[in-house]
Amino acid sequence: MLSLEFSPRAAAALGFATVLRLRLDLPDEVLTQVGDALVEIMQNACFVLDIPQRHLSA
Repeated sequence: MLSLEFSPRAAAALGFATVLRLRLDLPDEVLTQVGDALVEIMQNACFVLDIPQRHLSA
């Protein structure tokens, strides 16, 4: 499970809920890479990323 949290402003601009959970059938190491890529792509729009291996806050 990959959880992303957005500020209310970013969520509205992106058309997402403030908390978005994605269930991806991927090995843990690949899920970590996907999470890293999403944070890089979204830059400051996503301020919390939660995956099984770690919790990142921007």
